[in-house]
Amino acid sequence: MRKLTGSVEVLRATGRDPFALVRFSGDCVAYQTKDALVVARPIAGGDVVMPWHGTHQSVELLARLTDDAVIQPVVVEVTRAGLPSVADRLPLGEVTEWSLLWTDTPDGSPDGPADDHADERIVSLGDRDHPEIDEIFDEALPYTTNRPGAGRRQRGWYGIRIDGRLAAVAVDREEAGLGYIAGVAVRPEHQGQGLGTALVRTLTGRLVAEFGRCALGVVDGNPRALELFQRLGYTGRQDLAYARVVPAGSR
Repeated sequence: MRKLTGSVEVLRATGRDPFALVRFSGDCVAYQTKDALVVARPIAGGDVVMPWHGTHQSVELLARLTDDAVIQPVVVEVTRAGLPSVADRLPLGEVTEWSLLWTDTPDGSPDGPADDHADERIVSLGDRDHPEIDEIFDEALPYTTNRPGAGRRQRGWYGIRIDGRLAAVAVDREEAGLGYIAGVAVRPEHQGQGLGTALVRTLTGRLVAEFGRCALGVVDGNPRALELFQRLGYTGRQDLAYARVVPAGSR
């Protein structure tokens, strides 16, 4: 078994897969055999781990590393197809299913240059706008982890104002050379007016022009968002599960 240390080696082993760019662009290690790969990223209390592509060999390697106390899984992220195999080997608690989507299309839609989809209503937001951004999240997206100052590698916040009041927001990030859009939220009274679409389309155009690829995540159970993003050109897709590991003392 070979141990890989640091994001450069780990990302090379994954072929710079979009999911790996999002999750493992920082402090991480990986354990690799001829037919298996397990990636681990330290967090408080242990590790976020991923048995690569949920293959039987990678899940078995994860179980062996756990039994030998080489890693301490707190959270497992795995393809949805591989989740049952992980559940057979580790005690899992709460599971959240989500999809990572990505596009290489410069404007986030099948045709037309990016500039055609720039929206003059979209403005950059600063520190003084953070209370309003939090207010929108409290109303429309309370479970988000992408609040101002809290998300990883936040580059800039953007929004649309209606009658002087912030109505929609989003943040862009960079993940090891991959553009990423997060925290897309619209006040309830302005939903259905195309504000979220305008933000995603414009930011997608900018990020693909800069990085060559842009990604975003959709929590399972939000088919309208999934349909919207696919319509905007996000045809790359990986269905994933985020599962908490039950601590030994809680079993």
